[in-house]
Amino acid sequence: MRRVAFFTSILETGGAERQWLELAKGFDRSKICPTLICLYQLGKIGEQIEAMGVKSYTHFLKHKFDFGALFSLVATLRREKIEVVFLMKDPITLFYGVIAARLAGVKSIMLAVHGWEIPEKKRTNYIVN
Repeated sequence: MRRVAFFTSILETGGAERQWLELAKGFDRSKICPTLICLYQLGKIGEQIEAMGVKSYTHFLKHKFDFGALFSLVATLRREKIEVVFLMKDPITLFYGVIAARLAGVKSIMLAVHGWEIPEKKRTNYIVN
């Protein structure tokens, strides 16, 4: 079973957030052990995901330049023995998530960029390795 941490800043109502909810509904729990990490708070959709039995951690950042939060994020990733980090939503999530995953020794980091305008000819899929 893969232990996967899903990083976001907050899961309020919106299109990308509803995709998180649909993703959580479809987990095959015999293959994926999901953990939700919200840098700020859960939000309405995050609460629904937590109610489905997904372990969640919140309130890491007091403000966007709260670099001390990296210590708590790294400790959480190590304690949960996370193997894959999936990052989506906004630049702050990508920033803190990549650094924390690297420091925690997570081998696989996946990025999903939503709402950024990237010229068609420069689009590609990236896996941070």
